[in-house]
Amino acid sequence: MYEVNKPTEREQSEFNSAISYLGRLNLEHYILAEAKFQNNTSLWYSSLMVLFTELSTEMEPEEIEGHLKTIKELKARINRQQVVAARTGRNNIPQDLYWDLMSFELELRKVMRESGLQHHVKEATGQAWMR
Repeated sequence: MYEVNKPTEREQSEFNSAISYLGRLNLEHYILAEAKFQNNTSLWYSSLMVLFTELSTEMEPEEIEGHLKTIKELKARINRQQVVAARTGRNNIPQDLYWDLMSFELELRKVMRESGLQHHVKEATGQAWMR
């Protein structure tokens, strides 16, 4: 399995994709908010998968494994919820599924914060860009 945070011996480029990476993270947060506003579990879940993939390079292998277990459990529950919605014509999100999706999102946001991908609230934005 791919080892996260493993030092590389490849020659390093003088260019990086930090700005585009932050742009993708920003877009994902927008899509996550829209999915929640629309009560769209499928879009919410898919957006969380994209965010998880983007943040996986900031995680330890054990952390990734734990999140993968959560992801599989959530996907099975969403599939069941979609079957019920198709059968009944109602797309209500069960409260426990809603809060489990929210908890997973909060875990991913915590990874962002702990990885320094969000600037400190007290720090001026201009100073955060200078780091």
